[in-house]
Amino acid sequence: MSMTLTYLLAAGALLLTLFLLSRRARGRGNLAKPRAAMEFVAVWPAQEETDYGGEKRVNELFLKGDKFYEHHQFAQAADCYSEALDASLQALKADHPFTASAYNRLGMARMGDGYFGHARELFERAELIMSEWPERDQQLHDSIARNLSTCAGERGF
Repeated sequence: MSMTLTYLLAAGALLLTLFLLSRRARGRGNLAKPRAAMEFVAVWPAQEETDYGGEKRVNELFLKGDKFYEHHQFAQAADCYSEALDASLQALKADHPFTASAYNRLGMARMGDGYFGHARELFERAELIMSEWPERDQQLHDSIARNLSTCAGERGF
C-alpha cells in the first residue's frame, strides 16, 4: 500500500512540474526574437546592509529593471539599467564588475527592442571591463559572451 502511495505522489509531483513548465513556456511563446541566450546574472551574492560605495543602489536599479525586462517592457528596463550604469560610473569605478553588469543588462534591453548595433557596443564594453577581472564572476563572463554571440547571430556581424 505504501509503495502505491509513493508512486502516486511521485506521479502527481511530475504532473505538477510539467504543468508549471508548460504555463511558463506559453507565457514566453509569443516572442519574435530568441531569448534563450539572454539571461539575468546576479552580480554576486547579496551583501550585508552596508552600502559598499554605491553597490546597493546599483543592485536596487538592477532588480527594478529586471522586473520590467521579465515583462518584456524593454524601454522601461533600459531606463533602469541606464540609471544603474550612471550610478555605477559615479559611485564605483568605470572598470568595476557592477559597471560591466550594467552594460550587459542595458545591452540585453536594447537588443530586446531590436537595437542590435547599440547592444553590441554595450556588450563589447562589458566584455572589455570583465577582461580585467578574469577570475571574478564567471556567470557574468558567460552571459556577456552568449549575448554577444546572439547579437552577432541576429545581425550577421
